[in-house]
Amino acid sequence: MELEGRQGKQSSKDSHNFTRLLPPSSKQLRGATGPLSKSDFKATKSLGEGSFGKVFLCKFLNTSEEFAVKAINKEKIKSSSMLKQIRQEISLMESISHPNIVQLLSYFENETHIYLILELGGSNLYSLLNRRKSFTEKEAAQVLTVC
Repeated sequence: MELEGRQGKQSSKDSHNFTRLLPPSSKQLRGATGPLSKSDFKATKSLGEGSFGKVFLCKFLNTSEEFAVKAINKEKIKSSSMLKQIRQEISLMESISHPNIVQLLSYFENETHIYLILELGGSNLYSLLNRRKSFTEKEAAQVLTVC
């Protein structure tokens, strides 16, 4: 499975001759031996799709650890305000450490995509509520207490 889907294919050695939209990540994945590239990951399953890109279940080839990788297509970033929104999302996710929020572990970019490396989360609150329809007062209190 290709990390970006159909568009944006590059050789297995990612080019570093492109205009960067983001500063390099200050976080490094355990087991990484240098700057990350899409060739460091093998996509095994599509987890979802949003307006900016797709999320894949990926295996980090250096350690075989699995992560969620959000691939944001740079062609979808049409304005400076959209780029600002992505930068803010990254900044916010880097600064938050909370048991109910998926952790941004690192990120990198190539000519066609920005990749956010995220910890694998369990079910999200929306899916859980959609499946169960309601929570008991005690269950709701547990969710809110952790927040």
